[in-house]
Amino acid sequence: MKSLLFLAFFATILVCNVANAGESKSTDHDHKIIFIDEGNYNSYINNTGKWFIFFYRPTCPHCKKLKPDWENLSVMLHGKVNIGTINSISSSTLASAFNVSNVPSFVYIQDGLVYKFGNRQRDLETWIKFIEKDHKSVDDHPLPKISFTISTLKKIERTLIVPM
Repeated sequence: MKSLLFLAFFATILVCNVANAGESKSTDHDHKIIFIDEGNYNSYINNTGKWFIFFYRPTCPHCKKLKPDWENLSVMLHGKVNIGTINSISSSTLASAFNVSNVPSFVYIQDGLVYKFGNRQRDLETWIKFIEKDHKSVDDHPLPKISFTISTLKKIERTLIVPM
């Protein structure tokens, strides 16, 4: 009897999955937050337009609180500005290259120049205003060129390998 119930349950799940196979699993909005690390930094940042990047730590309560607004920003700016995040712990080389020592931190990148967002008010309106015009009122710095040593690549490899 238990086998028959299990089989009926499994068949129901299979039918539901087949029925939903043509449906997209995306959200209501077509947006994307790019997770940047040492392995993909050069291919993303050096080759693709404007970026607004959020440096965070997974354990940071302030960073966690900002996540919904960051996701909304990616929806609002989709197709205009790339929205990215960098884990400042696992990608400490990138955090250092951008002189990020505290999180949450934000940088705007345009035309090979980096503008550090220094406003203590962190919300959608302030971020958009910074991207559209306020970044022009802060000092800019050249985009860091990142090259990785063998030891850095080994560190990255260690963070990617999960023991079983």
